[in-house]
Amino acid sequence: MAVSPDGTRAYVVNFGADSLSVIDTGSNTPITSLAVGHHPSRVALTPDGNFAYVTNNNDGNPPGTVSVLQIRPIVTSISPSSGSTLGGDSITIIGSGFTSATAVTLNSTPVVGFTVVDDNHITGITPPHAAGTVAATVTTPLGSGTGGSFTYVVPPPTISSIVPVSGTTSGGTLVTITGTNFTGATAVSIAGTPVTSFQVVDDSHISAITAPRGPGTGPVSVTTSGGTATGPATYTYLTPVPTITNFTPTSGSTVGGTQVTITGTGFTGAIAVSIAGVPATTFQVLNDTTIVATTAPSAPSSGPVSVTTPGGTATSAGNYTYVTPAPTVTGIFPTSGPSGKSTQVAISGTALTGATSVTVNGNPVPFTVVSDNEIIATLPPHAAGTVTVTVTTPGGSASIPFIYTRDRAQLTASPALAQLFPPHPYAGILTATLTDLDTGQPIPGQPITFTTGSTLLCTSTTDASGVATCSALIALPLIILNGGYTATYPGSPTVQSATAHGALITP
Repeated sequence: MAVSPDGTRAYVVNFGADSLSVIDTGSNTPITSLAVGHHPSRVALTPDGNFAYVTNNNDGNPPGTVSVLQIRPIVTSISPSSGSTLGGDSITIIGSGFTSATAVTLNSTPVVGFTVVDDNHITGITPPHAAGTVAATVTTPLGSGTGGSFTYVVPPPTISSIVPVSGTTSGGTLVTITGTNFTGATAVSIAGTPVTSFQVVDDSHISAITAPRGPGTGPVSVTTSGGTATGPATYTYLTPVPTITNFTPTSGSTVGGTQVTITGTGFTGAIAVSIAGVPATTFQVLNDTTIVATTAPSAPSSGPVSVTTPGGTATSAGNYTYVTPAPTVTGIFPTSGPSGKSTQVAISGTALTGATSVTVNGNPVPFTVVSDNEIIATLPPHAAGTVTVTVTTPGGSASIPFIYTRDRAQLTASPALAQLFPPHPYAGILTATLTDLDTGQPIPGQPITFTTGSTLLCTSTTDASGVATCSALIALPLIILNGGYTATYPGSPTVQSATAHGALITP
């Protein structure tokens, strides 16, 4: 009798039955009997338990032979020697003693659907297994044999398609990649740019978010521990067409300088901004959704806002309106002038460009627009008092007061001649001349009162030369007594009052 090295089998020769019994030591029950020579007497096992040697006493001539029996299956190789960790590869296990095989495993994992082709060959399908090298084990009723080597290799990924095939240079596009062997993916690139994030949905699908990148086309790649798949699918980065959703304010001055905030999408890289058809003086791209632009001067008009980028031009649905601004008048210099003659004034303010009229109490006067902040106007003679100077532009009107002052008057009185004997031809003839100092002209038709002391000599009206004459011959004694006389002008709405002293001359 002999026992297998692992102690699971006992081998007993049957002298009379010419056989070798194999017994399961665990249950002490015979498993099978193997035919040997005539009258076997002894049995011995190889150290590995694969072979049994039985001596037969009565075989041969002279008698005495040895039967060599293969007890357990022997595995020598596996073909092919490597395959996918996903399993599913067809293999052939090569060896001996495979007849009556009851189980075939690779590192204890059953081979799928194995078939005993003959005593030396078993075919089957590899099960899934982690990467690494494994051995095959073939089990028969007499025992198990392990041998050969098979290397599980992580299969390289493949890419068949992507959806969508293009997206914006701003990134953020969700791309679905379809292929094989994506499990365990460690990196994904789209058009040569690593994606912002990705998720392995299953072994055949990856969802990835594109990162920002300049315009261009390139292949998609997926990297796993099995390698990197590149293409054949390609992805194109496109500069997005901008859109405008809103802008504020919706109107501003024809003078320009209004800041307009434009909101939308795809503004990065903007190369032009127009407002109501007029290119903006300046603009700044704050981010991909906001632009701040400054309007240029323009005539009154209305039109859409547009933003142009390398991706195209966006035009707003609503219009921006250039409005003529209402003028303001902040000052007038001088602030007053004589009522008897014209006064040139400088009117200061804002939005004076395009002024259509300047009026004094509603009456038009000549004017010149010097700039948007100044007008030179000529105010005509006018009765003394405060008037309203009004500037009118297409945007409205603005006013400021101006004061007309009464003209300064100058009254000169002729001397009184007191020579009586012999009589002087001018004795008793008094004259006074009234002149407007602001115009330099005589003032006709005005009353002049001549008095001496408290005595009224006469009242006379100035002629065309501004001269008033008073005959005071009878009053000469009073004039002599008072040392002369006084001429008085009471003034008028346009001319100030004035007085003059007529001296007494004694030849």
